[in-house]
Amino acid sequence: MSVTRYQQVSAYFGQLATYLGSFVLPDFSDLDIGGAIAEGTEEWSQQRADEFDAAVRRYNEDEERKRKVAAAERLRAERRIAIDAADERLRSLPALPDIEARVVLPARDVEAATKLIAAAEAAVARLDETIDADPNTFDGAVGKATEALDAAGDAGPRLAKAIDAELGRRRERVAQLREAARAAQSALAKDAEASLPPTQKCLVSLKRVIGEAREKVTALEQAIASSTPDAFARDAVGAENAIGAIEPLVKSVNQTAEAARKRQADSVERAAQEKRASEIADLRWAEPLPSEADLAVLADAGIGKTLASRKVLYDKAFSDLQRAAPQDFEAAKQGASDTYAGLEQALGVARVAIREEIAAREATLLQLRKSFTTAAGGGTTPGPVPIPGTEEAERLREASALAEKALQGIAPTLRTATPAAFAKGCDEAKAAIAHLAEVRGEVDIATGRRLTAVRDRRNELSAAAGTARNRLPTGPTTEIVEAAKAAFDARVAADDKRIDGRDPKADSAVVADFAPYAESVRKVGSSLNGIAAPKLKSVETSAIVQEAVQRLLDLLRGKEGIGKTAETAAYELARDVGKVAERFAEIVALRQSYDDLIAHPGFDNAWKSEIAAFLDLESNRNKLDKGGLGNGVNRCTEAIDAIEKRARDRDRRKTANSAYAASDEGQFLVYMDENRRTDVCVEFARLVTAGTATAQAISRAYITSHDDELAGEFSVEFGIVIGAGGRNALVVHAHCAGDGTPKPDNGCHFKLATNKRESGGTFPLTGAARGLLPSNDRMLLARNAM
Repeated sequence: MSVTRYQQVSAYFGQLATYLGSFVLPDFSDLDIGGAIAEGTEEWSQQRADEFDAAVRRYNEDEERKRKVAAAERLRAERRIAIDAADERLRSLPALPDIEARVVLPARDVEAATKLIAAAEAAVARLDETIDADPNTFDGAVGKATEALDAAGDAGPRLAKAIDAELGRRRERVAQLREAARAAQSALAKDAEASLPPTQKCLVSLKRVIGEAREKVTALEQAIASSTPDAFARDAVGAENAIGAIEPLVKSVNQTAEAARKRQADSVERAAQEKRASEIADLRWAEPLPSEADLAVLADAGIGKTLASRKVLYDKAFSDLQRAAPQDFEAAKQGASDTYAGLEQALGVARVAIREEIAAREATLLQLRKSFTTAAGGGTTPGPVPIPGTEEAERLREASALAEKALQGIAPTLRTATPAAFAKGCDEAKAAIAHLAEVRGEVDIATGRRLTAVRDRRNELSAAAGTARNRLPTGPTTEIVEAAKAAFDARVAADDKRIDGRDPKADSAVVADFAPYAESVRKVGSSLNGIAAPKLKSVETSAIVQEAVQRLLDLLRGKEGIGKTAETAAYELARDVGKVAERFAEIVALRQSYDDLIAHPGFDNAWKSEIAAFLDLESNRNKLDKGGLGNGVNRCTEAIDAIEKRARDRDRRKTANSAYAASDEGQFLVYMDENRRTDVCVEFARLVTAGTATAQAISRAYITSHDDELAGEFSVEFGIVIGAGGRNALVVHAHCAGDGTPKPDNGCHFKLATNKRESGGTFPLTGAARGLLPSNDRMLLARNAM
């Protein structure tokens, strides 16, 4: 190591030793400084310097950790002091009044104070949980604890103060009641007991009521500190009512005693006062005077001034009359009467003048309006309409707007403007109308006439309109058809107005737009034609049909009129009428089945409750919706079918009874059970020929899954009675073609009435049995009534 390097190292360690002299350093004996100097190598010096730096760094880190631990301990000690102070303050809180204070105060006040103390205890307890938390959390907890302690510290004194205030209010209330009782009693006239005999009964009642009131006030005073708030308030109201009862009795006694003394004296004074009041009322002015706006129309301002001065004179004279002493009353009355007459005369003059002026103005305005109409129309016959957007049309529009604006400016001032202002407005309107007439004459010449083109378009529209309108039906939907025709006529009239000859393309578009409209009219008419009159008549009481009719009427009578929505509504009406008619026919058939079942010898009255739903369905059918009708019919059909099966089973069991088995009906039923299908048909035909089996009227018409509805096919049902005095033991189901012709073979069959809704068990009508079938016309009538 050179001398220079040695000197630098020595100087460096010397300075380092001086710098560290003021610190307590760890043992640096392992730093062989002398060896480093002796060795004299720069590498050794650098290694020892790094080791020294590491030792200093470890020392500094150790010191920093010790300082942090010490600071944390000091902070924890300070926080413990704050927590102990909060505990001490909690223990020093004033005690709440005894729970018996609830008699004086509502329990909720004491419970509220108790909750405040509990909240303070909880807040102080939470301080321990936050002693090691961050400063913000701890400070927040201290703040909440302080707020809770402040609230709890006020609770006790505040509650005690509230108790004292409540007791004070109660004592004050009792004092007021005592004072009221004394005042009510002292109001009794001194000579009441010595007054007229009618007061005696009132005096007895009065003494009793006064005694009761005293007792209630005394009891209330004794309960000041012991009763609950509700009980005290109730007893106070009772005492107050008892005291209040004294006053009418006192008044009654005093009034009875005083009435006799004052009756004579009052009669004379009353008569004089009534006469004076009547005379004053006769002179009171009740008619309204013209307003300042009404008076402004008068050309003669002197009339208004005279009326105002007469009104001032009258007001003063009438005021003097009201205040006049009795000895001056006659003179004041004469003065008021004179000014009344003068005011009445002036008012009549003013009203006549105002009416004449307004009438003259109205005549002037009417004449101006007629002039405007003539100028706007180009004379007695209307001129052609100029093409929009042209210079002529713009000039005519501007001139018409100016004239109309001038007229509109006059109308609001008819009854308010001064004569000069009204005359000025009329002059301006006349000038504007004259200008309009001049412009209109020039426009008529410039634009020409297009009446030929307009007439052609109207003829085209009328032809299309007549074709579509004639398709509307007549029949059961008269009201709807009339509404449709009215809507149609309104559309035609509106389209006719749209065709004015100014724009051929626009006129052609109106006619083109009418084509789909005519198609909608056709579809609405087609739907309405599909509704048979008897079918609509049978369901017109149904809420479903009424709603559908009203919906279609609302559309036809509304802004939309005939259109796509009306097409749908008409189709839905026809569909709903058909569906509801079908359901109603099923209900009618169910009624026949119900009646037959009730009359059936095998029916048990205990079964009535099971089919009682049918009566509800029948009585409420008009109120039900489509789903309700369908569900009701299905439920009732199932219920009646089930009961019919029971009755049928019971019938078969009864065939053992000799009396029933011997009857024509019993013998045939046994024959049906015991013989082949062909033999039964032959036997049935024999009974028909012998007149033993007779047909009843058609009970219902309906459409089954075997009928082609589009082809008009349908079915009817009627009962068969066997033997004298029999019942509908059998039913016939006849499936018919569209013209009412019965179908052959099993297309017309008979079966047990109690089995008519079950599949199978049918016997075809053959031979003489087909003679039971009604005529084709009767079956068609039944179908049309569905």
